[in-house]
Amino acid sequence: MLGAVTLALPVLSLGFYALIGAEVIRFRPGYNVRRWATVFPLGMTSVAALSTGAGLSLSWARTLGRELLVVAIVVWLLVAAELAATRRPGRTEPTQLTGASDP
Repeated sequence: MLGAVTLALPVLSLGFYALIGAEVIRFRPGYNVRRWATVFPLGMTSVAALSTGAGLSLSWARTLGRELLVVAIVVWLLVAAELAATRRPGRTEPTQLTGASDP
């Protein structure tokens, strides 16, 4: 039973990879702090797959975890590059982050 639950949770968390599709389909140019909410689940899903693969001795889960980790790192680098581009010297700082709204 515990093995089935341990395997089911990373499979369910693969749904977070749909967030990448949503970002590609409805691309919003410029930095948005909410993109970090996309990056975090991607990294955690890859770690969950790696841990499940190691705990249950499933080579396919370890392989999947490594591949998902590469995707998570690439997305992290893209969001970090957008953040760095907004912090360039000589560029005026916006009064509020793109996409943020006042209550």
